[in-house]
Amino acid sequence: MTAPLAAAPRPAARPTGDDLAALRAALRPDFLDRAGWEPAAMTLTPARADPLLGLRACAVAGCGATAVRISADLCQRCHARWKDSDLEWEEFLARPRVRRPRGDRPCRVPRCPRPGGSADGLCRTHQDQRERHPGLPLGKWLARPDVTPLPSFGACVVASCAAAAAGRGGLCHAHYAAWYRRRLAHPGAALAVWARHASPASAAAHTVVLRGLPEPVVAELLVGVQRRTDAGLRTRPDALRCLVNLLHARRAASVLDLAQVPSTSIRRYAGALLRSLLAELHRALSDPEREQAKDVWQLAVLGLPGTLDFTGLAQEWLREAAKRWAAEDLPLRRGQRAAYTARDTINALAALSECLRLTRGDHGDDPGMLARANIVAFTNRLAHLERTGQMTFRTRLRLTRRAFRFFNDLHVLGMTGPGQPAVGVPPNVQR
Repeated sequence: MTAPLAAAPRPAARPTGDDLAALRAALRPDFLDRAGWEPAAMTLTPARADPLLGLRACAVAGCGATAVRISADLCQRCHARWKDSDLEWEEFLARPRVRRPRGDRPCRVPRCPRPGGSADGLCRTHQDQRERHPGLPLGKWLARPDVTPLPSFGACVVASCAAAAAGRGGLCHAHYAAWYRRRLAHPGAALAVWARHASPASAAAHTVVLRGLPEPVVAELLVGVQRRTDAGLRTRPDALRCLVNLLHARRAASVLDLAQVPSTSIRRYAGALLRSLLAELHRALSDPEREQAKDVWQLAVLGLPGTLDFTGLAQEWLREAAKRWAAEDLPLRRGQRAAYTARDTINALAALSECLRLTRGDHGDDPGMLARANIVAFTNRLAHLERTGQMTFRTRLRLTRRAFRFFNDLHVLGMTGPGQPAVGVPPNVQR
């Protein structure tokens, strides 16, 4: 077992006002048109045929749902119907699928703005009125002079929803059902609080609703998807909608707030999309020079996976020297494990930093006072961790070698001279 020598990674910093302006400036009209961006409704509806942003439609006439897989022709329900059907393939596709009207469709009474939720497509009030005339066909009932449009209840009070309210409670059909389930699970829940953070209601599978998200989050999502599209990467709308629901659930002020969410805790496609969006945002909001001035490096900015965390180095000179060393070492590596050596060296230096803090009167803040006795104390500390089962022998040997090489490189790179972070560190201090 290896001891936790370095501090746990800190959450990434949220974008500033300047970053938000940079994100807005990065968005291109041609991409927004391609993605089907509607600023008023805050929705993305890319074309079905778009190879990177679209979702294939079910081949059944009148269905309109999304195919269950990229390579499939049918949606999930039509696929189940086809398995139970004796029809020929062409005949099955040509037979229209009868679907229940969506709750956001207007009432069938002319000029009535309320959403129709019944089987006849009527709003609740008109459906109640119609039930007073049993046996009367719908067309004749609609023609009656006393059937008149009703005033609207306004838009749904849920911040993420643009649908019309279905009743005096101010909720659309979908959010009324969601609020009912919420009250059953949490009797003390407040509608006003829930409405501010509830996820969007179910929309068409190829539509992503960004309404109700903070402005920086919307800009981050749009820029991230734009950069992925420019790189030729496919962004599934259903995976993006999963992330939108997660942002609502966590009340996130930035997509970067999801950096610590394990990919395994959400859908596979959504987890991969989240990691990719985070990397694209780091690249969009930073550059190598700015990143190397931070205490936590997002290596995506340098074209590498993962992070480097220097916060476990308590002494300023050691932290700055480690940054300078890492900037020299990373370009020498390749592949997915390119940062392994640097990360392992930082772990070794974190153990040295803790040892200096505990054993020296100045807590190790003066690099010129570093002596062989400090290195001996460091190696003894690693030996103690091995004897107590907190570290394996192989790990102890590896970290000792990492520290040995680091101090050799300090002199080779000239970081012990005047004006340098490790000024005064004696030569061969580790011997």
